[in-house]
Amino acid sequence: APLEIQATIVTSGEEALQKLRAERYDALTLDILMPGMDGFEVLRQMRADPELRATPILLVSVFSGRGELAGEWVVSKPIDADELRDVLAAAVRAGRSRVLVVGRDAMQAVLEPALDDLGIEHQWETTGAAAARVCGERRFEVALIDVGIRNPAGVVQALDLRGRRLRRAVIVFSDGVTPHPPGIERLGLEIVAVEHAAQALLATLRGERDL
Repeated sequence: APLEIQATIVTSGEEALQKLRAERYDALTLDILMPGMDGFEVLRQMRADPELRATPILLVSVFSGRGELAGEWVVSKPIDADELRDVLAAAVRAGRSRVLVVGRDAMQAVLEPALDDLGIEHQWETTGAAAARVCGERRFEVALIDVGIRNPAGVVQALDLRGRRLRRAVIVFSDGVTPHPPGIERLGLEIVAVEHAAQALLATLRGERDL
């Protein structure tokens, strides 16, 4: 496929919601005109569901000017493949992906502007205990971990990131000064410089980074 994505195709709104509740998807392309439950109702149910509301939705519609679609990602019919690819990539990249950052206060001033510039929504915590607590309250796609926090290896192993394998969902970053504590290398995770952490995260969200 020209979009180089793995796609699951369903033909009804009911089936779409069943799939979304059973498995994790990076994004959904949604046609408005469907038999039975239309796209507007699927959109309404997803945005009302705490487990699904963060999923980026790209709506495909002849009704691109409808008020219900305000603030959503939309591609008009007839579909242009290049536009679909670009909008889908933007939705996944900037969409509503949940990112957890666990880092020292000093790193927040360094890293957060780059995350904001890239439009990456994130939650910043400063301790492993706080990170574990919020993982119990919310579901995160990717975590950025500061190698300089207390026991970073323990923090990495304690995270619950939707059951994803750590090597695909965790990025460890370093300020280049703080020594790497024992145990972090044994996890087999690449450690990136803090100035490259935001771009590494963006590549991970886009599926371009395979550790």
